[in-house]
Amino acid sequence: MFKKISLVLLCIPFGLHAAPELKGTPKELEQYFHPQQKTMHLSEQAEKTAYTDVAIIDLVIKTEDKALARSIEKNDQIQRLIYKSLVNSGVDADSIQNAKFSSSPEFGWFGDKPKSFNVVNRMSVKINNAEHLQKLAQLSDQHDEVSLASTEFEHSEKEKFEQAVKKQALDKIMAKKAFYEAALGLKLTAISFHESNIQNQPTMAATMLRQKAKPSVKNAEAFVSYSAEQSHQRANSFDEVKYKASITVEFKVE
Repeated sequence: MFKKISLVLLCIPFGLHAAPELKGTPKELEQYFHPQQKTMHLSEQAEKTAYTDVAIIDLVIKTEDKALARSIEKNDQIQRLIYKSLVNSGVDADSIQNAKFSSSPEFGWFGDKPKSFNVVNRMSVKINNAEHLQKLAQLSDQHDEVSLASTEFEHSEKEKFEQAVKKQALDKIMAKKAFYEAALGLKLTAISFHESNIQNQPTMAATMLRQKAKPSVKNAEAFVSYSAEQSHQRANSFDEVKYKASITVEFKVE
């Protein structure tokens, strides 16, 4: 009898030590099991200016004649003349490409027979110095059939400059990190980051070359004069490009 009572009494303490019941909202319980870590954000910017060293220019060659064959022949002659002039001025032959070709008949007021045929061809020229820009402007003025259609500028060291401004911004952030760690006795560990970069600002040369219509003699002369001045001040440059990196790094504070 006494043995049975003692066994019952021994079992009672185990029931008294059951796990406590936790109550609260999901957010409160999350804070209990996963305490929110302390963080801080450090931001910095960096900027470098460069000048595009490659320009891709589209020339439009338009010829007209009563006979389609003669119109095509005239167009071809002008293309070959431009090609030869550019190569003689130092443009790489592989950088000159015939982009598009089209022809269309011009009808008179009466009759179904075309009175003339227009032939339009596009040439794409990749150049890398201001002297070649001057040559293209001169060719456009020397031939009524030739016009400057569009221009795209490229920077051959784009990736190099992008990496450089990112590194510069990050170096500034790491310098701040070292300062706060030493001054406040903290340990900062990077846990995330955000970045945005690259802005582009066109110069006068880019604006003039991007005109859709064929430039007048006055415009071409202004362009040549401006290009010559820029060549003297800054060789092999066309359009200004600003590379800008803005980076924010989130650190865990320990």
